[in-house]
Amino acid sequence: MKLIKSAGTMHLMQSEDLIEMNGTVRSVIYYNEENHYAIVAIDGGDFGYDFTARGNLIKVQVGETLRLSGHWKMDAKYGRQFLVKYFQVITPQTIEGVRKYLGSGLIPGIGEGFATRLVEAFGAETLEVIEKQPERLGEVEGLGKKRIQSILQGWKEQKVVRDVMIFLRERGISDGMAHKIYNQYGYQALEKIQNDPFRLVREVQGVGFVTADRIAREQGMEEDSQERCRAGLVHLLNEGLVQGNCYLPEKELKARTMELLEVGREALSLGYEKAILEQDLVQEEERVYLPMIHRIEDQVALRLVTLLKTEEKSVPYIDQNSSRVQSLIPDFALSEEQEESIEHALSTKLSIITGGPGVGKTTVLSTLVRIFEDFGCDVVLCSPTGKASRRMEEATGHKASTIHKLLKYGGGGFEKDEMDPLEGDVFILDEVSMMDLYLFHAFLKAVPLEASLILVGDVDQLPSVGPGRILADLIESSLIQLTRLHKIFRQEGQSDIVVNAHRVNEGKWFNPVQGADFFYVPTTNVQKSQELLQKMLLERIPRKFGLNPVLDVQVLIPMYRSESGIERFNELMQDWLNPSEASFEIRGKKFREGDKVMQLANNYDLEVFNGDHGIIEAIDRSSNSIRVRFDKHRTVVYEKKALEDLTLSYASSIHKVQGSEFPCVVVVLHRAHSNLLQRSLLYTAMTRGKKLVILMGEKVAYERAIARLDERKRFTTLKERIHHWFEFSE
Repeated sequence: MKLIKSAGTMHLMQSEDLIEMNGTVRSVIYYNEENHYAIVAIDGGDFGYDFTARGNLIKVQVGETLRLSGHWKMDAKYGRQFLVKYFQVITPQTIEGVRKYLGSGLIPGIGEGFATRLVEAFGAETLEVIEKQPERLGEVEGLGKKRIQSILQGWKEQKVVRDVMIFLRERGISDGMAHKIYNQYGYQALEKIQNDPFRLVREVQGVGFVTADRIAREQGMEEDSQERCRAGLVHLLNEGLVQGNCYLPEKELKARTMELLEVGREALSLGYEKAILEQDLVQEEERVYLPMIHRIEDQVALRLVTLLKTEEKSVPYIDQNSSRVQSLIPDFALSEEQEESIEHALSTKLSIITGGPGVGKTTVLSTLVRIFEDFGCDVVLCSPTGKASRRMEEATGHKASTIHKLLKYGGGGFEKDEMDPLEGDVFILDEVSMMDLYLFHAFLKAVPLEASLILVGDVDQLPSVGPGRILADLIESSLIQLTRLHKIFRQEGQSDIVVNAHRVNEGKWFNPVQGADFFYVPTTNVQKSQELLQKMLLERIPRKFGLNPVLDVQVLIPMYRSESGIERFNELMQDWLNPSEASFEIRGKKFREGDKVMQLANNYDLEVFNGDHGIIEAIDRSSNSIRVRFDKHRTVVYEKKALEDLTLSYASSIHKVQGSEFPCVVVVLHRAHSNLLQRSLLYTAMTRGKKLVILMGEKVAYERAIARLDERKRFTTLKERIHHWFEFSE
């Protein structure tokens, strides 16, 4: 990267080049205390002209002289501005510069009046006096002990902020990430980082192990130190959790750690043994766990077995063959599989119902709810996501809830647990394939042991984003009453969506006969897909199917970055479907009124959840807020930090839409997505469409997806633990 000084005239630069500008802050036009984004007017001094700069300028003050590195940009509304990538504060050298600097309000206790007195007393050396000879401040008339103490405290705090910035910048951390780190630790940032650089990986989202390791090495940590080896082992186990694993085999963990840290076997063994001794890691046979996940997996197994073995039952005996029950069953005939699933749910405390689309899971659930309620049972329906719970409620006519809402999630965790359990006789949990170990553990703790539990889901869909493979492990344990629904019902069987989803799940190519709701459109490259998608969204889908391309259509893509990724498709679709010159930009994201957006994380204060889709109704630039409508009766106003969790969602990942359904989905797969392609991914994507599914892209990508079972088998031991506790209780 080349750094070029500008000398009074603006000239074009290549994107990787940085221009350097010096100047004194004349005024602070805007400053955001939360993210330190600022717009400032700069007196260019020697450069011969004044200019406006904007960027992350932490604690910027009037009178400060700054060295700025960045680029020029012509803003349509505000004219030419300097976009700051890095900045450095230069201590004022002149008496007037020092007076302005101190009089800006930078330090509590010094206003314009006292700034003038200090400069009159100490001249250009005023700042050096404050720094090195603070006792001399008593020479200035009107400065008492209390005010001097306030001045020194403010000076110290200001210096700490800048020291943190310099320390992090010298280690290759951007100013944006530096302000995030500073927000996390405040004035203790340097002390905390220097004592344990690896805490950055654990506690600050976006800081990788390589960055923390570089800081540790620069501070003198030996390459083969036990602390570094322990940190590497823990990091790789945490990385394993992100990939869905509850443990890693010892051999694999050690081999990957040696490769990551570039250390020998002997050095790693010493760090490994100390980590085991001090309980940073737990080893069980050839498996290595983080202590928390080891404990949770065992507790889930124990709780399930305890629920299964508890003889007391709040549900009365219900004879499926009685005339009373038969009168509650739908007029149309149920399949043998459906009847079996109802019998299992009525006669056992714990049962599983699994099956793909169109096999009648909804009919079974509706029937069970009617029967249980007729016999006076308190039925509780729930699901991991808001959309799934709303769909469950619509299908059964019975109130349903998200698990987080049911368990009364607050800032410190769930209120409901074994000490304060939920009330209910029958709990029906849908979309269990989406449940990770953490959430399933919290749910099980709150379910009364005398209650009945019915677990519902499609075991062939993508597993949870978090650790575990709950539904698959429970089924494979063979200790829980299971019903598999296979039969596609006649009225659903006419749908090519359902037929082809089942074909893909069996490893077969799509049905060659294309009907009214399923289409495969081969393209030769990403550009062709983008051109064709534009025509489909603007012309064909609205005209032929009467669907709104924003409200009714969801594009699904496996990858985020690159020309074939979600981010690029969102940019294109925003321009196609919602063209406007007026954009509201925050942290690199551009939003417009009318945009389709999605929530990226659970926000319990706003009551919006990961995967919720909405439309931007209004943007208030004066308060930097956005109002989003999520459904007919619910609007949410996003301000400040909450905006970080909002993103465009014309296109989305397939993981993000699990538990959701859309009138139309368009799946785009290309060979560029090759590493991510697998059968469960395509199957899950296809089953999100209710009325119309369009598959678009290169044939080789679809062939790979259909042929490829998930090669990354998750490392879990829930099945074995269930067997252990079951045998222990016999």
